[in-house]
Amino acid sequence: MATEDFEFFQPIKMRDDPLWIDVTEIMQKGNAGIGAFLTTLSQDPENLPKIGAYVGRLNQLLGIRDKAFHIEEVTGADKTLDVVATSSTG
Repeated sequence: MATEDFEFFQPIKMRDDPLWIDVTEIMQKGNAGIGAFLTTLSQDPENLPKIGAYVGRLNQLLGIRDKAFHIEEVTGADKTLDVVATSSTG
C-alpha cells in the first residue's frame, strides 16, 4: 500500500510488513476485506495519518471489479492456442 507496487508474494520481503496486501483476498471479500485490512493497520499509530490514502487506494482496486471488459469467446476443435493467439493479435 505504501508504494502501490504490485508483485507476486515473496515471503521474506512481505511477511512482516502489514502494508503488503493480498489482492486476491481483497477482491474476493470486497468491502469486508478492506475493513479487516484497515482494522489491522489502525493498530499501529504510525499508519493512522495515512489511513485515508490507503482507503482510497483500496477502493480504486475494488473499482476494477465494476469495469466492463469485452470478452470474445473463441471455441471449436480447430481453435488451438496458436490459432487463437494469432487471430487476437491481428
